[in-house]
Amino acid sequence: MLLRAMQGEVELLPALPLNGRRVYIHGLMARGGFEVDIDWEDGKLKQAKIVSKLGNPLRLSYRGKVVELKAN
Repeated sequence: MLLRAMQGEVELLPALPLNGRRVYIHGLMARGGFEVDIDWEDGKLKQAKIVSKLGNPLRLSYRGKVVELKAN
Protein backbone atom coordinates (compact mmCIF):
# COMPACT_ATOMS: atom_id res chain seq x y z
CA MET A 1 0.00 0.00 0.00
CA LEU A 2 1.51 3.32 -1.07
CA LEU A 3 -0.83 5.66 0.76
CA ARG A 4 -3.92 5.65 2.95
CA ALA A 5 -6.32 8.57 3.11
CA MET A 6 -9.13 9.11 5.60
CA GLN A 7 -10.75 11.99 7.47
CA GLY A 8 -8.39 14.71 6.23
CA GLU A 9 -5.22 12.70 6.82
CA VAL A 10 -2.89 11.07 4.31
CA GLU A 11 -0.44 8.43 5.50
CA LEU A 12 2.53 7.83 3.20
CA LEU A 13 3.92 4.34 2.59
CA PRO A 14 2.03 2.48 5.36
CA ALA A 15 2.89 -0.97 3.95
CA LEU A 16 5.78 -0.53 1.56
CA PRO A 17 7.47 -3.65 0.24
CA LEU A 18 11.19 -3.45 1.00
CA ASN A 19 13.54 -3.65 -1.95
CA GLY A 20 16.82 -2.11 -3.05
CA ARG A 21 15.39 -0.08 -5.90
CA ARG A 22 14.59 3.59 -6.17
CA VAL A 23 10.93 3.89 -7.11
CA TYR A 24 8.87 6.86 -8.27
CA ILE A 25 5.08 6.95 -8.17
CA HIS A 26 3.57 10.19 -9.44
CA GLY A 27 -0.04 11.29 -9.85
CA LEU A 28 -1.75 9.30 -7.10
CA MET A 29 -5.05 10.86 -6.06
CA ALA A 30 -6.05 10.75 -2.39
CA ARG A 31 -9.43 11.38 -0.80
CA GLY A 32 -10.02 15.08 -0.18
CA GLY A 33 -8.62 16.21 -3.53
CA PHE A 34 -4.89 15.65 -2.95
CA GLU A 35 -2.47 14.71 -5.72
CA VAL A 36 0.54 12.82 -4.34
CA ASP A 37 3.97 12.10 -5.83
CA ILE A 38 6.22 9.75 -3.82
CA ASP A 39 9.87 8.77 -4.36
CA TRP A 40 11.50 6.14 -2.17
CA GLU A 41 14.62 3.97 -2.05
CA ASP A 42 15.56 0.98 0.11
CA GLY A 43 12.20 1.18 1.88
CA LYS A 44 12.66 4.83 2.92
CA LEU A 45 10.88 7.93 1.72
CA LYS A 46 13.20 10.21 -0.26
CA GLN A 47 10.73 12.87 -1.34
CA ALA A 48 6.99 13.57 -1.44
CA LYS A 49 5.04 16.28 -3.19
CA ILE A 50 1.40 16.88 -2.28
CA VAL A 51 -0.89 19.30 -4.09
CA SER A 52 -4.34 20.17 -2.75
CA LYS A 53 -6.61 20.41 -5.79
CA LEU A 54 -9.48 21.74 -3.62
CA GLY A 55 -7.49 24.05 -1.31
CA ASN A 56 -8.03 21.81 1.74
CA PRO A 57 -5.59 21.62 4.69
CA LEU A 58 -3.98 18.24 5.34
CA ARG A 59 -2.62 16.12 8.17
CA LEU A 60 0.29 14.15 6.74
CA SER A 61 1.76 11.15 8.52
CA TYR A 62 4.82 9.02 7.86
CA ARG A 63 6.26 6.42 10.23
CA GLY A 64 4.32 7.69 13.23
CA LYS A 65 5.11 11.38 12.72
CA VAL A 66 2.28 13.76 11.85
CA VAL A 67 2.48 17.30 10.45
CA GLU A 68 -0.32 19.76 9.72
CA LEU A 69 -0.12 21.41 6.30
CA LYS A 70 -2.14 24.41 5.12
CA ALA A 71 -3.03 24.87 1.47
CA ASN A 72 -1.70 27.96 -0.29
